[in-house]
Amino acid sequence: MNEKDKIFFIALGKRIALARKEKGLTQSQLAQQLGIAQQTLGHYEGAKLKLPSSLLADLSRILDIPVGTLLGMKEDC
Repeated sequence: MNEKDKIFFIALGKRIALARKEKGLTQSQLAQQLGIAQQTLGHYEGAKLKLPSSLLADLSRILDIPVGTLLGMKEDC
């Protein structure tokens, strides 16, 4: 993973973890709603794995935040 991608996925993981906690969800609860293992979600939040784009819409819906916000954009496009 190049440095730019590494920085992006670290920040993305932090935003997911923060939004999850603000919704009062555990990793296990969010992972279950996404249909993935808790360990996999932990790896996404810790940037050990790249989050697949196919999960963005579900994360946005479950966490009730725009995809753009998850991606670190100032405004959702």
